[in-house]
Amino acid sequence: MIPTRPIRFNLAHSQGLAVYACSRGREIGTDVEAIRSDVPDEGVAEQFFSSRELAEFRSLPPELRVEGFFLCLDVTFLPAL
Repeated sequence: MIPTRPIRFNLAHSQGLAVYACSRGREIGTDVEAIRSDVPDEGVAEQFFSSRELAEFRSLPPELRVEGFFLCLDVTFLPAL
């Protein structure tokens, strides 16, 4: 008999964009976030970012803070859920 490995899948969606991921025999996860300029807030960053990440976020020029916020949030907070 051939051993079977379970198929695992994960789905993420945001603002009309979807990401599907499939694997056999391994857990898998994926994420997609719409970048919204009304969300980045230093209070959220202070609560969830490490001191290094918060310093990097604060050092960004204003025109890069929105993208920087979502990159830090995705790397630090979301995987902990």
